[in-house]
Amino acid sequence: MNETRTRVVIVGGGLGGMYAATKLRKAPVDITIIDKANHQLYQAMMYQVAVGVLSPGQVAPSLRSMLRHQPNARVVLGTVTRINPDERTLVLVRPDGPEEFFEYDVLVFAPGVRTDYFGHDEYARCVATLKTIDDAIWLRSRILSSLEIAELEDDPEQLAKWTTFAIVGAGPTGVEMAGAIAQLTRTVLRRDFRKFDPSKTRIVLIDAAPHVLGPFDPKLREAALRALRRSGVEVMLNTRVTNVCDGAVEIEGPDGERGRIEAKMILWAAGMRATAIGDQLAAATGAPTDRYGRIIVDDHCRVPGYPEIFVIGDAANQGDLPMVAQPAMQEGKHVGKTILAELGLRKDPGPFKYFNKGTMAQIGRGNAVADAFGVIKLSGFAGSVLWAILHAWYVEGFFAKVEVTARWLWGLFAMNRRERVITVKSAALGQRPAPTTPDARKG
Repeated sequence: MNETRTRVVIVGGGLGGMYAATKLRKAPVDITIIDKANHQLYQAMMYQVAVGVLSPGQVAPSLRSMLRHQPNARVVLGTVTRINPDERTLVLVRPDGPEEFFEYDVLVFAPGVRTDYFGHDEYARCVATLKTIDDAIWLRSRILSSLEIAELEDDPEQLAKWTTFAIVGAGPTGVEMAGAIAQLTRTVLRRDFRKFDPSKTRIVLIDAAPHVLGPFDPKLREAALRALRRSGVEVMLNTRVTNVCDGAVEIEGPDGERGRIEAKMILWAAGMRATAIGDQLAAATGAPTDRYGRIIVDDHCRVPGYPEIFVIGDAANQGDLPMVAQPAMQEGKHVGKTILAELGLRKDPGPFKYFNKGTMAQIGRGNAVADAFGVIKLSGFAGSVLWAILHAWYVEGFFAKVEVTARWLWGLFAMNRRERVITVKSAALGQRPAPTTPDARKG
């Protein structure tokens, strides 16, 4: 690459980072995109990998494939471990161990998030999470393996544990996973086992908040709650998790009554916070952070005092926006436009302005709640159609959009799933906890 051209380093190949990169596709800059994974990730559709609706490749397109027609962009596989903002350098660790040093003129920092255990990091060894594609594949194997072991179990007490799925957190991930597991066990797998009835599986959704889907419109929250309960999900609201240990969740209800849910599969969907490298950058720049560890940026997504450093997506607090895909994508576009303006290639876009395109969540087969642009509010089948249209739109590539849409239509009318493979190692999981995922890129 030409050393006289502006060097733009993007940390994180998620939605925000890739939107910034593609905005610079015709600019006289050299772009280096650094990520620990070789793919982007559509977080909103990852739960469908975990229940066998979609394959991993359908929600995780290759970064190199996405940039194959952008010769000014280079993809580097590695984990950024240190950033020196005064020297404009960073260090990454390659997959095979050695360190590499990179210099930058402009840094776009978009590493995503990690799971927040609210001060109880010891929970990580006892629960599954859903932040990376590895998590989704592992979770799918865990769900299917639990049912296979249940088919072999003679002890009623152990059978109950293997067929109980506890989900902590009633945000979009928790709600969608609860609805999807209910559909899987009560519809798709209903006739596939002989010794036990999968439709008797217990699915428990737990949250300390008084509502599911807290940020949603109240009517949509109620519609989601009714849909979950109709599908057989036990929804425990105003219920605090006091401890998570191997095979059990200890809870405290709204009246102070304590309880214990025995479950071989526990999914933690309760919180997110900034990554470790985000903490390091904040310390190195002296930038203020919020309670999630996100760097508080100015109205151009810059770190105060470091105009060459942009922070976007879930790593940034830009006007207290939620940690979802839309802010990341819009911030990525804005940063790309700002860099072009600084190069004299377009007019200054001005301060960042967020356009809320709405929120939505799928709750099982043919059922969703959707708030589009704050104007269109739909639930049930109509909400599911809108969810499918908008999510298919963001899938990379025309043929991938067709494939994903076809898979959804097949799942809507057919009672079967193609993605139900359990490898030999996965089938032997037993009580082994899910692998920890300290950092996970999304935004």
